Amino acid sequence: TLINIFPDENDYKKINLALNGYTSVDTILDKFDSECFYYGNVGTKKEVLEIICNNVIKRFNLDSDFFNYIWTRESIATTFFGDLVAIPHPLAPITNDTIVSVGVLESPIQWDLNHSVQLVILISIEKNNPKAFQLWHYLSDIIRNHDYVKELLKCKNYDQFIEQLKVKLTVL
Repeated sequence: TLINIFPDENDYKKINLALNGYTSVDTILDKFDSECFYYGNVGTKKEVLEIICNNVIKRFNLDSDFFNYIWTRESIATTFFGDLVAIPHPLAPITNDTIVSVGVLESPIQWDLNHSVQLVILISIEKNNPKAFQLWHYLSDIIRNHDYVKELLKCKNYDQFIEQLKVKLTVL
């Protein structure tokens, strides 16, 4: 795990994750950021991906190629997960931190030939930290549950979404 020569709080969290994995609800919720949340109407998959990728690029000062990594992965195979949920992600870890960007759409959009999506959770797992992949396990438990997804789709802002997610993670 790469850390700064003078470790800060973020470095401490990276070290803890590398050693222990996700040990609490808060360690999972720390991966979500209010600046990486979108609620609204879009017309296409590309439009929502541009919005949530641009949120990440701006918030984490990433190269504008980040969108291309996500779009390239999407062109290889759909990231539709089921039950109105898509989880776009790059082909391989490319970021220094694990990043989650969420799009809750007012109405479903066509994601691929056979599926519509209303909840988009973009995940970029950090490089050099295999335990960071545990995030997939926790999120998949939530989004495989139809009732949980319905509750998340009612969230029109970041605080509501995080509160609902916290409730769901506490149950697991």
